[in-house]
Amino acid sequence: MKIKSLIFFLFLFVTAISVSAQNNYVIEGEVKNIKDGIELILMDVPARTQLATCTIKNGTFRFDVKPIQSGLRKLGLISNADGFPPAYTTIYMREGSYVKVTGENNLNNLWKVESDIKENQSLAAYFDYFREDETEFAKCATASMDLQRQLLTATEAEKSQISRKMAELKNHSWNIQLDIWKKSIEYFKTAEVDAVWWEFVTSLAKNSRMDDFPDKEGVKALYNALSDEHKQSIEGKSIFTILYPAQVAEDGKPMIDAELFDLQGNKHSLAEFKGTYILLDFWNYSCSVCYLAIPEMQEIAVKYKGRLNVVSLSTDKKENWEAASQKHGFIWHNWNDMKQLSGLYAAYGVYAFPHYVLISPNGKIIESWTGYRKGLLLEKME
Repeated sequence: MKIKSLIFFLFLFVTAISVSAQNNYVIEGEVKNIKDGIELILMDVPARTQLATCTIKNGTFRFDVKPIQSGLRKLGLISNADGFPPAYTTIYMREGSYVKVTGENNLNNLWKVESDIKENQSLAAYFDYFREDETEFAKCATASMDLQRQLLTATEAEKSQISRKMAELKNHSWNIQLDIWKKSIEYFKTAEVDAVWWEFVTSLAKNSRMDDFPDKEGVKALYNALSDEHKQSIEGKSIFTILYPAQVAEDGKPMIDAELFDLQGNKHSLAEFKGTYILLDFWNYSCSVCYLAIPEMQEIAVKYKGRLNVVSLSTDKKENWEAASQKHGFIWHNWNDMKQLSGLYAAYGVYAFPHYVLISPNGKIIESWTGYRKGLLLEKME
């Protein structure tokens, strides 16, 4: 009887392992013209979390890792080795998905991703269309990184030459980028509206605010051609707000409030803190500088407790917001209006992260600014 029970529990254990493994992400790769021993890093992009590492051996690599969250996730495959661009291979995955990656060189952001996931297919179609332009752009980025490394040990005479080369590369890559933007507008006129479409067109909308953007009206035409259903989506509203910004809050004017939510779904508002100072911190999961400010914000939250309330306002979807929040501790208020780029982000005229707004005890905006350097927040609060 004991032997039967042991066999039964052993069966359950093996079955549980098998089911768990079936839910893993499996990524296999074949790459050419890359030496053995190069390390690859697999990241969960929304959570900015390293999932696993592996090395290339005989031109192949394999990842078999457990997801940190369910549903469709955006992963990034990167390498910090010399000769690789400061970019990653974008891979969309779900639990139990299998993906094949192939590449001809070290430009890993252009490696081909094959799978039955629609977003990977959309992304592959995009890069096939823009392969020549994106390859040249990636080569410029890689060359620029190499020159930056050379600057660290260069003589004064060499630094001058390197700086000149970097300026030439910057100018060349900018012209390529302008061309890619112009072609992208035409491309997305006929592309299917999916996660890839939203990501690229939202980026086009943001960049269209630059003075030398090649076709601002073309980006507006992409939005105007959307169905009513797409326009009413969170993504559609975000693009509309970027393209057609409403009047935003100004220094010296009353703060703008909204219905805000914490991670447990409880409702809040800025009016709760009437009578104290408020420091708003606009951030999102992909902003690395935002995370650098966390220790200083912790110090501020403790130092001015009772006089000032720190409120971090995420512009992410809930799953990205939740994943990033779990990784980085917040001892202050961490809220979200769940409207991404069409809510308070737009109302306060935020264009980049991190963005801060200091509000007086009587609810008026004292100052707004974008960017962070060590010590800046403490200086502002004093």
